[in-house]
Amino acid sequence: MDNIRALRKERTAELKVDRERLKFLKADKDKAERVSWRESTCSLADSQLRKDLTKAQEDENAKDTQAQQLEEELKVIKQVNLEYYAEATGFTRTFEKVKAMNDEIEMREKNRKAMLQGMTIMNGEYSSRVPEYRSEADGRNDCRVGGEEEEL
Repeated sequence: MDNIRALRKERTAELKVDRERLKFLKADKDKAERVSWRESTCSLADSQLRKDLTKAQEDENAKDTQAQQLEEELKVIKQVNLEYYAEATGFTRTFEKVKAMNDEIEMREKNRKAMLQGMTIMNGEYSSRVPEYRSEADGRNDCRVGGEEEEL
């Protein structure tokens, strides 16, 4: 009986040790599963992050290329704009010159008419006022004012 009791004690002690070992192994297994799950989750997350990073880099490269193209287009448009501005400035100057010349012609014509108002044409066929004479007989420019002959 003592032997049986001793065997039972040994067996009970072994069962306790086996239970503790089983308990620790079970804890290690759970821990390993959690770590494995985390690693798989992390590796999935890492692969997704890498894909996102690669996509972001590709997008950035595409936008850099687009920005360079837009800068080149901007340079071309600036050059065209400068040429257009130069043309417009030239046109404005020409327009202003033409306007000034027209104003001068108008002023001279008024002055001529004012000067010729009192003059009569001393020609045999025409004895009318100068403006009428000028429109009918271009090329004849001899007029008398107060007895002096002038050439217009």
